[in-house]
Amino acid sequence: MKAKSLEYVQSDLSARTHERLDGNGEKCALLKVMLPISNAEFSGNIVGTVEEHMAEYWVYLVPGAKYVKVAHPKFWPVTVWFSKANADCPLLKGGCTYELKILPYASDFLKSLQEDQNKETEEVYNSYSQDLLNLANKGDAKAQFYVGKYYENGTGVEKDYKKAMEWYQKAAGQGNAKAQHNIGCLYHNGQGVEKDYKKAMEWYLKAVGQGYAQTKYNIGYLYDNGQGVEKDYKTAMEWYLKAAEQGHAGAQNNIGALYHNGLGVEKDYKKAMEWYLKAAEQGNATAQCNIGAIYDYEKDYKKAMEWYLKAAEQGLARAQFCSGNLYRNGKGVDKDYKKAMEWFLKAAEQGHAGAQCNIGYLYDNGLGVETDYKEAVNWFRKAAEQGNAQAQKNLGGMYKNGRGVRKNLNKAIELYQKAAEQGNKEAKEELKKLGY
Repeated sequence: MKAKSLEYVQSDLSARTHERLDGNGEKCALLKVMLPISNAEFSGNIVGTVEEHMAEYWVYLVPGAKYVKVAHPKFWPVTVWFSKANADCPLLKGGCTYELKILPYASDFLKSLQEDQNKETEEVYNSYSQDLLNLANKGDAKAQFYVGKYYENGTGVEKDYKKAMEWYQKAAGQGNAKAQHNIGCLYHNGQGVEKDYKKAMEWYLKAVGQGYAQTKYNIGYLYDNGQGVEKDYKTAMEWYLKAAEQGHAGAQNNIGALYHNGLGVEKDYKKAMEWYLKAAEQGNATAQCNIGAIYDYEKDYKKAMEWYLKAAEQGLARAQFCSGNLYRNGKGVDKDYKKAMEWFLKAAEQGHAGAQCNIGYLYDNGLGVETDYKEAVNWFRKAAEQGNAQAQKNLGGMYKNGRGVRKNLNKAIELYQKAAEQGNKEAKEELKKLGY
């Protein structure tokens, strides 16, 4: 085997959403090893067990790790020194996600894919990709799946969802469950094809017999949201439970949400909390935020903040918004408008309309920042354009009073009406004052 590339993937938050700590309580680095063979073995400064996902392994390493060794009974082992693979990554940093692409040598790779088939495997090809493509063209379903996977991820080739779909369909036609699942995902997300939830469901149901937790979760999600099927919370719960039994954190969180909201089951906060905790223990940020919301509702603001911050630090916009609110209102913490602003900005950068509205409010009232009506208008407008009723009402007030923008009563009325249509009481009162 040989190392092809090592990259720090800044946009991938898996190391945080699926956090693991070393013996000193430090966050581990997550190394995602792209390797299209099963049962590979890893050694080095590894923390806990290595997780095998579709065509990749998740290896958790102590922060500051310098290398990892990869071995397999049918391949020559390789020791990857991070400083040699990528001069910018001599040491892996805790809480960060990296992607390492490993390529088996040609003849060995073909032996692995052709385990029980009596085909010639000794010929040395010019490149690994050509070997895989040749095998796929000969009709090997596993190779066809991997070619599709590489096109979907842009591994060694330009990302191309249409080509990925073509190869997945060839493999799926031979009963390859992984390919069937991935076809469902492409239809689900509208990648390379028009979004089609019915077709997504059809393909998920073909693949589900293989036992993949993610497939079961996806079926539950479609029932939960009425996508491609009639909304059916009870059936969604059934599928989520099947995935949750396999430890799927997203399914555990969604079961909690169904109990939390009394959808398909009787409302039960205790059971909701139990399921949220199962997911939160795996680092699921949404579950952590939901636990915070329960404590927030129960007015235990210290615990609410504790859980919101866990999720907020993983980049969940809703949790960042909620953390900002507690700082703004001094609940569970000392009132601190500057910290509130910091969290609102993090959420706003991800497009959270509530956070954008609150930033406008802080600028409008000079809380934690100098009063700046133009900035207030700017942030109210961002939120109002997303349909946030409070922002529409606030922006209407800016136009009514000529703060940060030229006075325009007609524009103010228009914005008040939009907010009032969504039930905003303050906007309704303003319209009454104006005779509407």
